Amino acid sequence: MLHATNALWAALSWLVPGLGHLLRGERAKGLIYAAVLIGCFAAGQIMSEYRAVSRAEHDIAFWAQIGAGGPALLGAWYDATRHARETPPHPIAVPWLLDCGIMYTCVAGLLNFVLVVDLLFPRPGSARAAGRAGRAARTPSDGGAGRD
Repeated sequence: MLHATNALWAALSWLVPGLGHLLRGERAKGLIYAAVLIGCFAAGQIMSEYRAVSRAEHDIAFWAQIGAGGPALLGAWYDATRHARETPPHPIAVPWLLDCGIMYTCVAGLLNFVLVVDLLFPRPGSARAAGRAGRAARTPSDGGAGRD
């Protein structure tokens, strides 16, 4: 079942990978996800000399990269400003790790999509769902007169 809180966590996790899990109280998961996804995205950008995220040059890959949210938006902004301020030499020099950089940023974006879906639709058998059901079962229905 989709809750407004889950949607907020998912939106924040899209913008900053791992933030939704941190806010949900899963500190270790959130920190690991943030480190892995932002690290993977940054490594891809560094390998490609900051040319991996470019809607003009890599249109199809861009739609996978945008899943990384904030880092991808920053990369797209940087690419747009780079194109505006430089005229490429002929022939255009291509970084030798450009393909690897594109792949790393795409993987980071697609993995973040998976994490957003995890926040939107938690598994019914997970500890989160069991904790909610357990709290609901222990809550007395007679206005709080019961004891645990």
